[in-house]
Amino acid sequence: MRSMHAALCKVSEVPRDQLDLQVKIWAGEVRELSFDMEDIVDKFLVHVGEGSEPAANSNKLKQLTKKMASLFTKGKARHEIANAIKDINKQVQEVAERRTRYNVDNTIANLPTVTSIDPRLGAMYTEATGLVGIAGTRDQEIMKLLSEGDDMSKKNL
Repeated sequence: MRSMHAALCKVSEVPRDQLDLQVKIWAGEVRELSFDMEDIVDKFLVHVGEGSEPAANSNKLKQLTKKMASLFTKGKARHEIANAIKDINKQVQEVAERRTRYNVDNTIANLPTVTSIDPRLGAMYTEATGLVGIAGTRDQEIMKLLSEGDDMSKKNL
């Protein structure tokens, strides 16, 4: 699981639009396999994990019967989980073989590391006095706008 996580982190460092299609497919398969593995672990913890302890005063025969039934149920669940783990192992092997066959590591490593910078970003850090468009102070421009026109600014609403 840790190796899968590391591989996915390596792929995620590259912008999605720069990834090769084969790398995208491989990363999706690894992601799905990791989800399947987590599901199997959760299933194991739910079905095979220890249940609550029986009360001290209960009937011994009832305790024994419940314990035997639990063993059969847990045995079946363990068998199903073991088969699921074998299937996951086969799938992991197939994905690992594809990784080697298609040189996924080399494809990720050889991608260009050029990053584009938004040209508008520089304008955010420009001094207000250096901005183009207003010749004079703000207050003078406001007074000009208020004094010109059809005297609408002098009327009460």
